[in-house]
Amino acid sequence: MKIKRSYGKPYAETSLNWNQAERRIHQLMESGRFLTPDDKARFPEYERFILSRDVDSFFHYAAKEQRPYQVEGFFDGWKQVRTMLDNPVQVDGLLSVMKDGLQSLTPKQYGYEVCTRAYDRLSAYKDGSYSLIKGRRICPKGGTGETAESQPGTKAPGCRPVCPAAVKEPEPQNGKSGRTGTAFL
Repeated sequence: MKIKRSYGKPYAETSLNWNQAERRIHQLMESGRFLTPDDKARFPEYERFILSRDVDSFFHYAAKEQRPYQVEGFFDGWKQVRTMLDNPVQVDGLLSVMKDGLQSLTPKQYGYEVCTRAYDRLSAYKDGSYSLIKGRRICPKGGTGETAESQPGTKAPGCRPVCPAAVKEPEPQNGKSGRTGTAFL
């Protein structure tokens, strides 16, 4: 990754390896400068989109027969799941079916990790602790609730805190970063 500075014409350039880029992105996220205000405003809906895809993937790998929504086309189920996320009763129904579906899976089965992640993320969503970014709060009215003093596990009026367990960081292997180019996850 190259970083260039210029004022009219370039005057500084530096190259970063992946570990340095990861640290820089982390610094930008910690200081609140990674996402633009427009990105921050759209991020809660992006998180719901990712959650919807995760839940739909669950029903692709497990409990296809118990899927509580109709799939119109190939991988279009997330659209129905997305509308269901706005209704707490439907979220409870999804969790109930998913819990039953997980009981029929074994850790060695194909798709098991996808299914457990989807169930854990939907449970965190129901509890108000789901987020893709550590230390970020999800407000019911679509705001982020981010403040300088936001800490995981604390509650602010009208906002749901982030559960650190909902965002798992990859374990480093041999001193190298476990990330694979995704800034948020």
